[in-house]
Amino acid sequence: MKDKNNTQLVKKTVIFLLIFSLGVFSGYWYVTHGQPKQQAVQEKNTPKAFLDEVYNKIKENYWDNISDEKLKDLFKQAQSKTNQASEAASLVLSALPPAGRSGLYTQKQEVALKNIVENRNPETGIVEPTISNKLIGTVLYVKFDKFSPTSLDEFVKPFDAHRDNEKVNSLILDMRGNIGGAIDSTAYFLGLFLGKNQYGFDFYKKGEYLPFKTTTDELPSLAKYKQIVILIDNNTQSSAEMMAASMKKYHIGVAVGVPTKGWGSVERVFPLENQISSSEKYSIFLVHSLTLRDDNQPIEGRGVDPDVNIKSPDWEEQLFNYFRNRELIGAVKKVL
Repeated sequence: MKDKNNTQLVKKTVIFLLIFSLGVFSGYWYVTHGQPKQQAVQEKNTPKAFLDEVYNKIKENYWDNISDEKLKDLFKQAQSKTNQASEAASLVLSALPPAGRSGLYTQKQEVALKNIVENRNPETGIVEPTISNKLIGTVLYVKFDKFSPTSLDEFVKPFDAHRDNEKVNSLILDMRGNIGGAIDSTAYFLGLFLGKNQYGFDFYKKGEYLPFKTTTDELPSLAKYKQIVILIDNNTQSSAEMMAASMKKYHIGVAVGVPTKGWGSVERVFPLENQISSSEKYSIFLVHSLTLRDDNQPIEGRGVDPDVNIKSPDWEEQLFNYFRNRELIGAVKKVL
């Protein structure tokens, strides 16, 4: 009788433990899997989540090794001036050196940036030309206003047009006032002069030099131009500065003019997952690299120095010492 009672007690204990275990498991499953997802969505798209993501994007992608202490201080200063997350993010981004280059972008600003890069007229939607040319005697003059997706094809045409004219064998490449543009196209342009897979230029990011090679074959109709003048001025900037520096570095041509603008930053749009407005979608426009001169110093704040500075009284003789071509020097004087 006693054994029977003990057996029943054991059975009851086992049943109780099974019920208890199932209850604990059910509670755990509900906590980890069964909670409404709406709460997670709300936690994601909050001002805090938005600013945290902006912070992380900067830490990961910004060109400099900015410390947590310095970046947190920038956020603290911004939030002391405004309680709006978008305004705080904008203040932080614009304060990052080079000041004013980075920022918080709206969808409208992204579209405007795309039109600028593509050199597309926002009213007509037409991609406008970026290159013009003419002959000055036997000197081919090519005016290069900015980099756009169509510039490479435009650039090739005048050289192919004069391919069989043996008398035309000197070149003026005018990049004065060139505001730059799609910086990745620089590797394509340099390839026309240097050939494919040649060392072209470096970006500087977080203390490291990032090398880039040329991506196009040498242009046969360009090979005959052994005397090349590259015109630059204080409005030559961005991609144009980097191209001028590379052409100097590899002795493709002689830079003539005055020091360039010194806009040596490379920017990119980074999308954000966390959004704080139902009527607007934000992204960040961030400086992620710096470009370098022919002496491997940053272009930013320095510019690219000409080989021949036209402010010098004897600049014509300096240029003559490079080429000993009076017709080329005369053509340069005509377009200055």
